[in-house]
Amino acid sequence: MNWIAEREFQLEASDGVTTVKLLLGAPYRVADVREWRCAFHITGLPDPIDQWAAGEDGLQALQLALVMARICLDYAPLPPGTHLTWLGEPTLGLPSADAAAAGP
Repeated sequence: MNWIAEREFQLEASDGVTTVKLLLGAPYRVADVREWRCAFHITGLPDPIDQWAAGEDGLQALQLALVMARICLDYAPLPPGTHLTWLGEPTLGLPSADAAAAGP
């Protein structure tokens, strides 16, 4: 996979901090179904996540991959007593599904 961006989050617990990493792939066109896809991979959680988002063009696929990554992180089963942050912020610096649905 051609990873084009990555972000490191902090999984904070009373006994320390571990790293959760998001890797974002380059959007690519899928000719046989006439759509674009953008893969993402999340490590550092109890179970790694490998997913992709689809869109009408590469930009939409990229935007939706960011939203889907946020949803995956928001709903990931975290160890008890931990919470996930990026630069101390619980929003993780990623767009929410609500923001994506609101549109322009």
